[in-house]
Amino acid sequence: MSQVAHQSYAIQYCVTRARRRREKFSKLCAEVKFGDPSAVIALQTYLDEKYHGARVRARVEAVEAEERPSLRFYQSVSSSAVTDASRLCTLLRTVVSDPHGIVRVYKEYYSSLFTRGNVDLSAQVDLLRGISKTVPHDVNDILGGGITTVELWKALSKMKNGKSPGSDGLPREFYRTFWAIIGPDIRAVFEDAFQNGLLNQSQRLGMITLLPSLGTLGSP
Repeated sequence: MSQVAHQSYAIQYCVTRARRRREKFSKLCAEVKFGDPSAVIALQTYLDEKYHGARVRARVEAVEAEERPSLRFYQSVSSSAVTDASRLCTLLRTVVSDPHGIVRVYKEYYSSLFTRGNVDLSAQVDLLRGISKTVPHDVNDILGGGITTVELWKALSKMKNGKSPGSDGLPREFYRTFWAIIGPDIRAVFEDAFQNGLLNQSQRLGMITLLPSLGTLGSP
């Protein structure tokens, strides 16, 4: 068998295996929803095996029972991948190669990229004066009202299968399956964040993967 054939077979095997895992997960969720006690144990075993695989890839030897995956855990998963960012060119065209220096260069670059610039307030006022249309009162009442489970369900429905909205790794299918149970609690969490103006710690955690453009491995 040629190398191309080997690669094609490996890809097809991985695709088939991933599809079967998704089907198994959906089936277990459905069985749990219909009150099958044995399905709860089977689902827990499935999630434990999936988490164990992530631990192996991250090379984590020990994790406390019931411990929530931390930022360090996800960073260790990412650091196990092979990268080419061993050297980086700063904005001043100097080259850094130590890990702390590379992190500093990225921080400076993206801080400057997303920092708000000077605003011409007079131009802003002129622009707003030129807007004649306003939001109708009924629509404004809806926008200013409380968050509803219907709104959250619509947002969840727009997500793709297999995507996880949080750092716990629970995918969209889990939330859709158990929405009748967890929906009100999720609404309460978002309503609290809306009223206090601050998300909780896990909701403020995000992982961003930077993919270098072709031919620009030495630049941010």
